[in-house]
Amino acid sequence: MSVPTPSGRLYETDLRLRPDGAGGLLVSSIEGFAGYQRERAWAWEHQALVRARAIAGAESVMQTFEHTRAQTLCLPRNADKVVADVRQMRQRMRAELDRSGPGRFDLKHGEGGLVDLEFALQAAVLAHAARFPALARPRSSGELIDALSTVGIWDSVCAEGAHQAHGCLLARSLECTLDCRPRVLPLTDELARSRQQVRAAT
Repeated sequence: MSVPTPSGRLYETDLRLRPDGAGGLLVSSIEGFAGYQRERAWAWEHQALVRARAIAGAESVMQTFEHTRAQTLCLPRNADKVVADVRQMRQRMRAELDRSGPGRFDLKHGEGGLVDLEFALQAAVLAHAARFPALARPRSSGELIDALSTVGIWDSVCAEGAHQAHGCLLARSLECTLDCRPRVLPLTDELARSRQQVRAAT
């Protein structure tokens, strides 16, 4: 997966993120994966499942993964604990990765940025999918926003604001990526409005 190509590594992989961390097996059985998710996984690992998808392999294994993912996301959880765990992880990440400064905004890691919106969506899925299993189906941010609105977790004003903020922040982020610029921009009125819309959803 990490074979070098003329454009860089094929895929950047972090093997510390496998079940049981750096000391765990490189490859585990689907049964072992399911048991780990059910019994030992951390909250952030369940957050990762919200966006996870099977992309290659035997059809039966991919279907089993999808079933395991849905079952895990729909486990009953204490909503207050979910929010507390996700907020703690987000604060740790921001302290390490946020490059915002006076008058400048980190589109991804800044307060009210893309990661804040992603974490809010993931927390909502983990807190409410037991009651609303339909929340376990979507993966993209737009679909997740729509799903939360459909089941009544987010009202239409919150959902519309989240859509607008996501569109703005993602567009500016992609522009920076295409221009090979850091994703830290002057805090314009547009970006300030997007930050406020994300904050309203979190």
